[in-house]
Amino acid sequence: MKRPADPQHAPIPAPSRADSWIGRAAGVTVAGLAGIAGAISYSHMRQLAHAHGDAGWHAHAFPLSVDGVEIVASLVLLADRRAGRGPAGSHGPRSRSARQRAAG
Repeated sequence: MKRPADPQHAPIPAPSRADSWIGRAAGVTVAGLAGIAGAISYSHMRQLAHAHGDAGWHAHAFPLSVDGVEIVASLVLLADRRAGRGPAGSHGPRSRSARQRAAG
């Protein structure tokens, strides 16, 4: 007797040409918007640093350091999520209160 197919292990259909095009268009759009937002952020923070007395490379390094920390923090959170780890202090994938609720 043949068992019914397990929906969790069913083969994933190949994406259509339209799906591929949509994915590429979304990626290009996100990259473009991120570039614009990064340029505006850099310009604003450099002007802010300059207005507060930083000049030369200090004024240029300030926005790079701030945005760099944000990028690294986002990548660490993404890596933790993909590895099944929760944020720092959450005691693993679920918080202590969530584990207590699950235990009954």
